[in-house]
Amino acid sequence: MGAIRVAAEKTKKLFSQIFVSSGLKESDALTVADNLAQAEIRGIRSHGLVQVANYSTFMRNGKINCNAESRTLSESDSALAIDADFAPGSVAGL
Repeated sequence: MGAIRVAAEKTKKLFSQIFVSSGLKESDALTVADNLAQAEIRGIRSHGLVQVANYSTFMRNGKINCNAESRTLSESDSALAIDADFAPGSVAGL
């Protein structure tokens, strides 16, 4: 079977809609969707499309906190430690 190609913007929109329906706020859903789409585009498939169902399940069962509030634990000139409150990684890193 040949490759199936879908425009990146359509992919991001679909992923984002899935994450919003799983409880994530729209701005965070767009960040996560963009992160997964970019991984897929770069050929890092283990961190792309294959993760959408996992992320959605984790959001729905509380393993990913859809309303996380990150806080700084400690900070120095060369390091920052945060408690991301179980936010999606691509959101916690912002």
